[in-house]
Amino acid sequence: MANVPFVRGKIVWWYTIPQILLMLLLLWGFSQFATDGLDFIYAFIAYWAILYLLRWIIATEHRKGIAALKKNKYERALDHFNKSVAYFEHNAWIDKYRYITMFSSSRMGYREMGLCNIAFTLSQIGRGAEAKELYRKILSEYPDNGIAIASLKMMAAI
Repeated sequence: MANVPFVRGKIVWWYTIPQILLMLLLLWGFSQFATDGLDFIYAFIAYWAILYLLRWIIATEHRKGIAALKKNKYERALDHFNKSVAYFEHNAWIDKYRYITMFSSSRMGYREMGLCNIAFTLSQIGRGAEAKELYRKILSEYPDNGIAIASLKMMAAI
């Protein structure tokens, strides 16, 4: 597996509140029906199944892009990240409320992560000018994006 960087995102701790509430709801629900004392284990398994299923279904293209990037399959990664960005542009509400729709506590939205991953991928396949332009676009939309700031500084230094 290649050791290439890709964007995931930092955590916003208050975004974990819906996750905690879901876990408590599941724990309460299983405690009402489980008579074998394994209610905590059932709730934990259900919680992780829900999280995994939501992220697996909704962020499919993003996940496939990261997998391709890890294998240095840059053209394939680029295709998946473009599809991911298009999906989250079309369904912006899913990304905006990702702490509820996907129980994601990431500070950075999937569209923003996807754009950063596209720019990185472009730089890896020799399309540096396009990568710079995209990093500038990212900064115009997300002025505090540290990845775009650092990447542009690094590209300018080369």
